[in-house]
Amino acid sequence: MLPASEASPPPASSPTLEAVPPKEPMEPGAPPGETLEPGAPEIRTTPSTSLDPEAMGSKIRDVILESGLRVIAAEDNTLPVAAIILAVETGSKDDPAALPGLTHALAYHLLLQGNRELAPTRSIATAHGGGGLALLATGVGQVRFESVVPLALFEDALTTESIRLRAPTLSSAAWEDTLAWASRDPPQRRTATGAILAAAYEDPTLAHEGRKITKELLQVDLRTLGSELAQRFRYERCTLVIVAPQSPDATLAMVVERFSDLPPRKRPSVPFPQPSTRGQAPRAVRVPEGDGRVLAWRIPNSPPSLAWARVWCRALNLQKRAAADDRQTKVRCVLDEDPRRPLILIGVGGGDPTKVIPDRIRRLAEGEDRAVLEESRVAVQRALALELRQPLQLARQLATTDPTVIGDTAWLHERTGLFALRDRVTASPTEVVRFEDALAIGHAIRLLSANEDPKQEPKEDLP
Repeated sequence: MLPASEASPPPASSPTLEAVPPKEPMEPGAPPGETLEPGAPEIRTTPSTSLDPEAMGSKIRDVILESGLRVIAAEDNTLPVAAIILAVETGSKDDPAALPGLTHALAYHLLLQGNRELAPTRSIATAHGGGGLALLATGVGQVRFESVVPLALFEDALTTESIRLRAPTLSSAAWEDTLAWASRDPPQRRTATGAILAAAYEDPTLAHEGRKITKELLQVDLRTLGSELAQRFRYERCTLVIVAPQSPDATLAMVVERFSDLPPRKRPSVPFPQPSTRGQAPRAVRVPEGDGRVLAWRIPNSPPSLAWARVWCRALNLQKRAAADDRQTKVRCVLDEDPRRPLILIGVGGGDPTKVIPDRIRRLAEGEDRAVLEESRVAVQRALALELRQPLQLARQLATTDPTVIGDTAWLHERTGLFALRDRVTASPTEVVRFEDALAIGHAIRLLSANEDPKQEPKEDLP
């Protein structure tokens, strides 16, 4: 999950700082067997798979408007507040080589400087003034403008997101102010560093520090800024997620009303990382933070995969040493849940990871430690269910949905991964398949330190 930083207006004593954050297509109308509320918009989209309503929980609406904007609306009645996220499919991986940190700075500019319809810092002041929150989260592949507001400010906050990306204010003074505020953000604290991400995903653009503010950024001309904003921060590249205590149809009608004046656009296809077709033997890679006893895996970006990755990671951490293990053998599994490029790291102390990890996986999969896996499933299921009772956490979960998976009416639990954890762990061998899906076993890499030889690749295959 992307780390979010709370945005706040600049102090009044700062005179120069203006601010700180294919299925078959169906005809328009309601899906078969469902009746739309009066006034709900008719939108052409694709249907989702039919599932048991009692097992899946509440429904959500997931549509693409004519403007190319994707909208996900969910109902939550736990609190009289609304959570709104405008997620843009761009990130630090899109930074020009000479301008690392540009995406982070541009996101701050849109948060703070406003445009001809939105006064500088107005979106932050509106949320904070009503007792809500205004947040900004940036990552390697996604930028999110987040807000939580009381119902009295729901319409104002929604209107803000409908104009945030339109004709942003551009001036040298405003850009200087933006960089001053962006420079206050500390470096991202991630489980997997940029070098590890770049090695695992075989993409060097993931290696640089996404929040770095350099003198080159200060010297960027306004034409370049305008071009970058217009190219990457467009509504057809966005997903608007809304969790509110009203029906998804009512929410969708409010969204359509505010975005109806945008011109028709085709939503671009966003390149999405796919599991590698490499063999199962770990590929050795030398990185600055490497350790020959650490293996890393890419995780398919889907709610079921992430949910099961949590389960298996927890189970690996709870397992006891095998009789054949050295007394010093320890296994530590950690999960980096970036919404677009998640990664899992498994380190082994006091043993060879290419021997210890396969044995631990076998014990979990074949039944010897089945009880540990089941206990972890129950614990993760409960924790995830608790997370989803919080409007902002639920909205964040929905914002990580694979951009290629779209259906008019979907089930909430299906999109969050909770439904994937519904069944008890049994002796069925299907659990091994789930693990391979969750951890993309075919793309393991072995992280080597600077003094290790990457040509000495281990010969052992993982299960």
